[in-house]
Amino acid sequence: MAKKATQSVTLEELGNHLVSTLADSGITITKASARDAVKGLFKLIHTSADQGANVQIRNFGTWSYRNTKPGKGRNPQTGQSVPVPGGRKFVFKASDATRQREGE
Repeated sequence: MAKKATQSVTLEELGNHLVSTLADSGITITKASARDAVKGLFKLIHTSADQGANVQIRNFGTWSYRNTKPGKGRNPQTGQSVPVPGGRKFVFKASDATRQREGE
């Protein structure tokens, strides 16, 4: 399966989109306020997941932490086997609705 090209979206672009979306509804906020709102949302998601919660936005996806198992790696210069410790990963799982939209 070929990997899809990804496009990055910046915090500023998310804030600008929020400003224009709210403006369409007749609500006016500054770009700085919109950027702070987006930052606050992601901080809340990260903090909640860090405390053990699965953060779910319906029809979008779920953020959580997963524990990874320790394993073996390889030093590319020497070829020697190296132990890799387990850890925690911050992960996002897209909902079925998001995956279906992605395929359109």
